[in-house]
Amino acid sequence: MTANQKLSGQKWQDESAIQAVIFDIDDVLNYSELIYLEIERSSYAHFGQPYR
Repeated sequence: MTANQKLSGQKWQDESAIQAVIFDIDDVLNYSELIYLEIERSSYAHFGQPYR
């Protein structure tokens, strides 16, 4: 369904719609802090800025 389509009174159901979202705030499922820090460091380098 695109943003400009109208529902015209029908209940919208899409099998490809997201069914659930998992937030891993404390990095128990995936320790992603090291990945984030590497992306942050490379972003600083890309724009010619010193990293902290």
